[in-house]
Amino acid sequence: MFVLTIKTKIKKPERLITLLVFALLLIGGIVYVICDGGSSTAVCKGVGEYSLKFATDRDKQRFLSTFNAEGTLVTIDSVKIPQEFNKVYEDYNKLQKKMGLDLDKYRGTTAKRFVYETEDEMYVSVLTHKGKVIACHKCTNIYGDKFQSLC
Repeated sequence: MFVLTIKTKIKKPERLITLLVFALLLIGGIVYVICDGGSSTAVCKGVGEYSLKFATDRDKQRFLSTFNAEGTLVTIDSVKIPQEFNKVYEDYNKLQKKMGLDLDKYRGTTAKRFVYETEDEMYVSVLTHKGKVIACHKCTNIYGDKFQSLC
């Protein structure tokens, strides 16, 4: 444990308040960057608890093998998650919730999508944000039709 003492000769209270607000914003920013607030694991019926890490090649291989969904990377692109969900996104998020995921907290953000083609000619899409899985599904078409859970 350490104690930080700052002695200042600021006489005007406005300057002191400005300095304190700046310090609090700086600390808050650091905490936000270090702790993104989300869990690093999720749970679904089929596999139990699984890791959401998807930053390194090893993370990606481990995630895909958890669901027996190994395949060849076909494409990487970006997907804008809408602020307001329509029926398709509502249904898609219900599928995600069954896997222990939830897109609600990612409304309005841009996700990175990795699409893999598996040996059984299915496509597995994994949506990530800051190196973590936020959604995933499999389907028969590269851009999605009749999404299926990986669990």
